[in-house]
Amino acid sequence: MNWNEEEDSLHVVPQDTIDLYPTFISGGLSSVMEYIDSIIYFPKISIADSTEATFKDFKQLVAIPSLDFSHTDTHESLFENCYSLVCVPLWNTSNIVKTNKMFKCCYSLRTIPQFDFKNVTNMAYMFEQCYSLLEIPMLNTASVTSTAYMFQSCKSIQTIPSLDLSNVVSAQYMFSNCISLQTLPLLNLSKADNLSYTFNGCSSLMSIRGLNTDNVLDMSYAFTNCYSLKELPALNTSKVTNMNYTFQKCCSLKYIPSMDTSNVTTMASIFADCSGILEVGDIDTSQVTNLQSAFLNCSSLIRVPYLNTSNATTMSQVFSGCSSLLSVPNLDTSKATNVGYIFGTCYSLRTTPVLDLLSVTVQTLNYIFYNSGSLENVYIKNWQKSLILNKCALLTKESLLYIINNSKVVDSSLTIKLHPRVYTSLKDDVDIVAALAEHKFISLTQ
Repeated sequence: MNWNEEEDSLHVVPQDTIDLYPTFISGGLSSVMEYIDSIIYFPKISIADSTEATFKDFKQLVAIPSLDFSHTDTHESLFENCYSLVCVPLWNTSNIVKTNKMFKCCYSLRTIPQFDFKNVTNMAYMFEQCYSLLEIPMLNTASVTSTAYMFQSCKSIQTIPSLDLSNVVSAQYMFSNCISLQTLPLLNLSKADNLSYTFNGCSSLMSIRGLNTDNVLDMSYAFTNCYSLKELPALNTSKVTNMNYTFQKCCSLKYIPSMDTSNVTTMASIFADCSGILEVGDIDTSQVTNLQSAFLNCSSLIRVPYLNTSNATTMSQVFSGCSSLLSVPNLDTSKATNVGYIFGTCYSLRTTPVLDLLSVTVQTLNYIFYNSGSLENVYIKNWQKSLILNKCALLTKESLLYIINNSKVVDSSLTIKLHPRVYTSLKDDVDIVAALAEHKFISLTQ
């Protein structure tokens, strides 16, 4: 292969070379990379068979003036990792059925023409990490079944055109980390079963007009880090089983509407760090086993709805950091093995529901009420390990009597560590002394 010096210095593939070596085209042009690793331009070319990964990894390629792909059916990874590609021409795409990863990691791509994608079924990863892409033209997505990762990390896009997503099954990560995206059209995701991370990191997104989620099973991390989101559309969550971190760090949300969560089994950090939430509508937690950090750092939350926690085994930090929380309804903690920091830093809370610690392990009994200095009425039963209550400076005599009389201690020596003020005022109280005499394995300390 002998290119003249001028053409080689310009990193251009000359037309006569392509005419002489058609195998480079039919073979996907990949073998050209053996000779030139910094091609920036191709002349008009026609490709007769598969175009999968044709220009993949041509990292210095800036533009292609004209392409004829009329006889091909796939554009999978066509321009993947073409970091310098700025624009592409319009060509016939009426026969294309796959465009997954077509422009993936085209960091410099700014615009794309309005292609005919009426037969495309797979658009997964299509524009992933197209950092410079400013807008998306109208796309015919009526036949598409997968849009997973389609626009992930398209950091410059502010709006998305209307999309027909009625046949989409997989939409996870679809808009993840689209940090400039402010609005979305109506999204019919009635067949989608996976919305995990779909809007994760859309930090500028303020509202979602409508979202059909009738068949969604996984909604984990769906809206995580949507800092600007002020309200939620009506969400059908009747089939959802996983809501871990669904709304974490949605700082601008004030209200969570009631949701049918009767099939959800895990809600770890579902509302964690939602510092603006004032109220949460009814949610069904009867099947939930993991509620860890569910309301962690919901610093504006004043009250929570009734929570059926009869099957919950992990309940550490559920209300930790809820500094404005005034009351908590009854909780069934009989199966919980971990309740560490469950009411940590609940500055305003004065009364706790009864905590049944029958199943709790020794490692998690410490700091249940860490830094919750306003607590007066604390009710704990079936405890079998030493308790640390030294942050409860206002603990009442009635609470301490309840704790002593409802222990599960039988044959081991256990202590209740109290705040110095509480210890001093109650250690010699007649009723406390009598209760300790009856439960001889329990002692007080400070």
